Amino acid sequence: MVADVVVETPDTSTLVFFTGNDHLEYKAGHFLTIDPHQFESLNRFTEFLDRCCRRCSSSGRCAACG
Repeated sequence: MVADVVVETPDTSTLVFFTGNDHLEYKAGHFLTIDPHQFESLNRFTEFLDRCCRRCSSSGRCAACG
């Protein structure tokens, strides 16, 4: 569970996880990739980007970035 979100820059946030009594060994530079497809509230965005990626792979140009 996410206990806190610290916005570091406009495109970077630090998530603080509640781990109960578990102790996690964390070292600076560790990162976590989260698949946005698991969040129903993001469906509109993930569907748009998925369509763009299919077009990009066929045209060689990124529709989302221009």
